[in-house]
Amino acid sequence: MRYDPAAKQIVAFVYFGLDHKEPARYTMTRDGTRWTDRTETGGPSPRADVGIAHDDVTGQVVLHGGSFDQPQPFAETSIWDGSKWSLWSPTAGA
Repeated sequence: MRYDPAAKQIVAFVYFGLDHKEPARYTMTRDGTRWTDRTETGGPSPRADVGIAHDDVTGQVVLHGGSFDQPQPFAETSIWDGSKWSLWSPTAGA
């Protein structure tokens, strides 16, 4: 869970489903008054133990890594732009 000052909301990536047993992937935001389900196709796959932070330079929330039933942790990074996740892809020389 991380605060996104640009969107003025808390962003939460939730690993467990409503039954608290089966893995799921939900993205929820809170605007200070209510929670809103922002889960959409194309977001990060189900995973636990993610790193999530706000990048002050880009103004985006960054989610990295995590694990789910595999021998190696995920090495991918996703970016929250205030309304949806996208897979981050580094540019040459960055």
